Amino acid sequence: MQDNTKIITVSGWAFPADALIRLTSPIADYAPPELDILADRITSAPSPVVLIGWSMGAMTCLETAIKLKEKIASLILISGTGRFCYGPDYAHGTLREGLDTMIDGIYKKPRWTLEAFYKKSFMPKGYSPPILNHLLKGAFAASQEKLADGLKYMREFDVRSTLASLNMPVLLIHGNKDRIVPAGASEYLSRNIPNSRLQLIEDAGHAIPLTHAENISDAISSFLTHKT
Repeated sequence: MQDNTKIITVSGWAFPADALIRLTSPIADYAPPELDILADRITSAPSPVVLIGWSMGAMTCLETAIKLKEKIASLILISGTGRFCYGPDYAHGTLREGLDTMIDGIYKKPRWTLEAFYKKSFMPKGYSPPILNHLLKGAFAASQEKLADGLKYMREFDVRSTLASLNMPVLLIHGNKDRIVPAGASEYLSRNIPNSRLQLIEDAGHAIPLTHAENISDAISSFLTHKT
């Protein structure tokens, strides 16, 4: 990778924008998960960028990379998926009804809804009270409508039919004990994205950028150095 290659990271739903700060060197730019803003950041770069997304950020990165292939040098998806919800033809997602409950909960019981999400994200490792307070403070800085919009985006997300069109090197990283996005989602991506490689992280859940930062950083560094 050229030293001047621009790296853009996109974090997950209800996690701070700088949650991926420990994964890249030099420090990457942070982009919000909004598709139009992300596309503007990419198209304004002087050369193709390295795009790193986690969870919902991985979804927006994946969707954007499909549309702007010529502007993406490499794509790294952490806890990614081609479709978020379970369906008759897709076993690696969550129940749509669960997202509907979360959307309702963001308006009626926001703290309870967020705490339940964080607890599930950090399984099997768990988290400390200071980390929970930091995450809640960041989440509450966003409007309830914005949080609900993110859940609605995930509820409808499905780019499986266009995965084969990706032509850049793709690294897939997933915790093998992810309770939010099953590891089978990245295994599906690895079978359907031509130039992709998959690295499963043992005993890791959904919050792997926070619980296994060193593992992911090493994987990213190796990928960007030796990608073909």
